[in-house]
Amino acid sequence: MHNIGDAASLQEDLSNFESSSSDMGLHLNTSKCKALRVTRKHRQIKYPYTLQDSMLENVENERVLGVWISNNLTWRKQVLEQCSKANKMLGSINRSTRTIKSCKARRTLYITLVRSQMGYATQVWSPQSIDLIARLEH
Repeated sequence: MHNIGDAASLQEDLSNFESSSSDMGLHLNTSKCKALRVTRKHRQIKYPYTLQDSMLENVENERVLGVWISNNLTWRKQVLEQCSKANKMLGSINRSTRTIKSCKARRTLYITLVRSQMGYATQVWSPQSIDLIARLEH
């Protein structure tokens, strides 16, 4: 978006999408629709986007198919969420397997539950910053 005209053009596209979906019998749930402005610019064009006469909520982060997307194109929230889930899973495994002495069984649980959690959608959000890589390795 370079100017207010671009934003108005996007609103027109939203209106066309709304009428096309209505014509096809697909009704949009506007309470679940949000506006996420993805840019690295400090000065963003503020424009009140609407669907079905409802103003869309502006958000900084949104979860799409299990991956957090941020308005500034960083993956910090995604990495922090993945680390949190993996740590909770690891704690749960440690609490529930205290009586299991088999290293092979514990390793299988770790690989199945914790590493799979850490690897979810890494092709999309693979961390680039040293601080996020350190969080993952911790």
